[in-house]
Amino acid sequence: MLNRQKTARSMQARNSGLVLFLTVLLGGAYTQRSINASNSSDSSPVSGKRFYIKYGCYECHGLQGQGSPATGPRLASPVFPLAAFIAYVRKPAGEMPPYTNKVLRDEELLDIHAFLSSLPEAAKPDDIPLLRDIKGRH
Repeated sequence: MLNRQKTARSMQARNSGLVLFLTVLLGGAYTQRSINASNSSDSSPVSGKRFYIKYGCYECHGLQGQGSPATGPRLASPVFPLAAFIAYVRKPAGEMPPYTNKVLRDEELLDIHAFLSSLPEAAKPDDIPLLRDIKGRH
């Protein structure tokens, strides 16, 4: 019984990875058309932050896109390439609900991506004095 559960979990993990890969690969053509239709230089980090909060992205990914092992992965620094970001939001794997174009328009996704791209890179643990001190004691 335990082996069957391990095998099922292993297959589920592999399938999730495959679904993500195919989503990004196949969704790229659709997404590229969407990106070309909208000039990404027109995207706004200020509007993106507003949409990020409006659509509840912060609830799982944190206010600064920092993520959490319990709720959702890091979205900021480094940010997914735009095509992969849009493809995943449209057809996610795992617990995240899909956000169709009827719910969240491509232009809003471009702004959210601009907001996430505008966030500063997270500090490395060795650059944080308290963490560096703790590490030095062990």
